[in-house]
Amino acid sequence: MRQELWFDLHSLLRVRCVDLPRHLVARLNADYGWFKVSDVDSREELPELVVRSLENAPLPPGLFRRIKTAAGCWYADEAGGCVHAVLTRLGVTSAVATLDGPPVLYCSARPAHAGNVMNALLALVEHVLVRRGTMLCKGAVLVRGEQAMVLAGLSGAGKTSVMLRMLHDGWDYLSDNTFILHAGRALAFRRHIVVHHYHLERFSEYFVLNRKRRLAAWRRGLARVVPVLPSMLQVSGKVRNLCDPYVRLDLKEVAPERLFVPDAPIARWVLLLAGAQYACNAVEDGARAVKAVHDMAHADYVALRQLHAVYGSGGAGVEPVLAQCLEGGGIPLMRVCLPDIDSGYAAFCHDVLSGF
Repeated sequence: MRQELWFDLHSLLRVRCVDLPRHLVARLNADYGWFKVSDVDSREELPELVVRSLENAPLPPGLFRRIKTAAGCWYADEAGGCVHAVLTRLGVTSAVATLDGPPVLYCSARPAHAGNVMNALLALVEHVLVRRGTMLCKGAVLVRGEQAMVLAGLSGAGKTSVMLRMLHDGWDYLSDNTFILHAGRALAFRRHIVVHHYHLERFSEYFVLNRKRRLAAWRRGLARVVPVLPSMLQVSGKVRNLCDPYVRLDLKEVAPERLFVPDAPIARWVLLLAGAQYACNAVEDGARAVKAVHDMAHADYVALRQLHAVYGSGGAGVEPVLAQCLEGGGIPLMRVCLPDIDSGYAAFCHDVLSGF
């Protein structure tokens, strides 16, 4: 009997999952279960992304050839009159996405490939959204007074540290890392919060998570042993999962008094950068700066977008979406260097948060 799951992303995109393995169903429900719908209105015209298993998929055998690389990468393959983008892990196919025609993602049933499959799904989701004039963005989003502030930046720039401080200063929560940018508004993409074990130690007064803190400390100790292991073990999915330094939390475990806000207009966009001393200034060409951060943070998205541009209908890309939002929508963008959360947060509150 066919098993189907439907996810409706803010009435922008409908994702239909057909006969997926249990571990992928569990992961989709855990991460995006709040998008899940049981009744689908066929009269509502929404773009649809179909996710199926690679087993018994109507794909040419040539797509499953092995390539000699350990790192996951996309490559294009034209066979049977159709062009596909193939994502590999350790030289074995993890996911196959259509580059022409309706968007379909075929995914491996191997549990070790689940991470690659989820990355491929997000890359294809972003491609479909961009063609509708919206996109997935990297950044934490906090809300106060029905207006949102975006904290963008590369990993390690301080987004999570500033977000935790703002949550405990009375701001409500919309996103910790990824959100949907649509018509000048921030739309939530996932409800949970992911923090590094560093944050559990650095902001220990914010958490009552003895078991999770001990687990993070154990993983941190195990990670120190990984560099001396044989290379095949270092790239093993099981070893990487055991050493994962990130902990997944619910909002109530971080800030029980704060609310989850699924949708809010963006009033300010902050680009956090590493620096030797605190600095804050306005950015003129905001779209280009935010696009650079987006592309550096999401290499999978960029690679799939480039393949679509070469082989399929790639569209105009993310820069027009950002330009329409930041420049056309009049959203101010500020660049902030925050070398240390303790010494710089007071100045950040004065320069960025005051009057919000």
